[in-house]
Amino acid sequence: MTEYIIILSACLAPVVAVMGIVFAGLQWWTTERERQNALFDRRFDLYTQIKKVYLEQHNSQNPPMSSEDWIPLAEEAGFLFGDDIQRHVSALADKKVEGSPFFPNEWFVKPFRKYLHL
Repeated sequence: MTEYIIILSACLAPVVAVMGIVFAGLQWWTTERERQNALFDRRFDLYTQIKKVYLEQHNSQNPPMSSEDWIPLAEEAGFLFGDDIQRHVSALADKKVEGSPFFPNEWFVKPFRKYLHL
C-alpha cells in the first residue's frame, strides 16, 4: 500500500505542472481572442465613421471635404489599420460620392476588407 502512495505522490507534481501549462495556454488563447475582438470593434467603428462622413457628401451643396478635414480620420486609421488605409482615407479628400448615396462603391470598401473579417 505504501508503494502506491509513493508512486502516486511522485506522479502528482508532473500532473499538476501539466495542468498548469494547459490552463495558462487556455488563458492566453482567451486573452488573444478578446484582444482580436476588441480590435475588430474599434476598426469597424472607425470604418463606419469614415463611410458616414464620405457618404454625407453625396448630395451636399458644399464642396467636398478638403485634405485638412480628413487628416484626423486618416491619422486614426493609420494607427488602427496601417499605412495603406491611411493613404486610402487621405485620398478621399476633394472627391465627390459617385453612385448610391447609401452604399459606398467597391473601390471604397476593398482596402478595408482584409482588416474587417472575423
